[in-house]
Amino acid sequence: MSMSKLFFSILLFLFVVLPACEAQKEFVVVDQRELLGAVFKETTREFNNRNGSEDLEQNFSLNRQFRYAIDLKLNTNSGLRRQDVEERICETYNIANCRTGGQKQCLLPVSVPAGRAYAYEIEWTEVKREGVIREGNDPDRGNLLGTYTIVVDLQCQTVGVQVR
Repeated sequence: MSMSKLFFSILLFLFVVLPACEAQKEFVVVDQRELLGAVFKETTREFNNRNGSEDLEQNFSLNRQFRYAIDLKLNTNSGLRRQDVEERICETYNIANCRTGGQKQCLLPVSVPAGRAYAYEIEWTEVKREGVIREGNDPDRGNLLGTYTIVVDLQCQTVGVQVR
């Protein structure tokens, strides 16, 4: 083997193979608190009971899809791969696949008096979890490596009724 080939092989080992073999730094995801995020409003279809002689009582199902959006801020010297941390955050909240998103179903109790028509104003609110990434395995110790928030769910509520 020539000297140049040997030198090239050593460089390849030092700069490509060796760094790939390094163990991933141990870290723990520490959940700290729940907060509410963005609010989305919508109006349901009209529930028409204008020709009815009795009150209209029923449950109406609303569905909304959402993303498990992660806002991750890693320290520049954390030594962690963003993808590894995002996967661990998803595992922490028992989310099988953060990339697919979620769906929330909301049951709306509809009650429309005879001779009336109503539409309901609904408010969807993101439910977020906020926490930190710490070095090591102990959630109470270790250097702070970053912070995160993740959308984990949606809440829905009726905020108004339009009489039509």
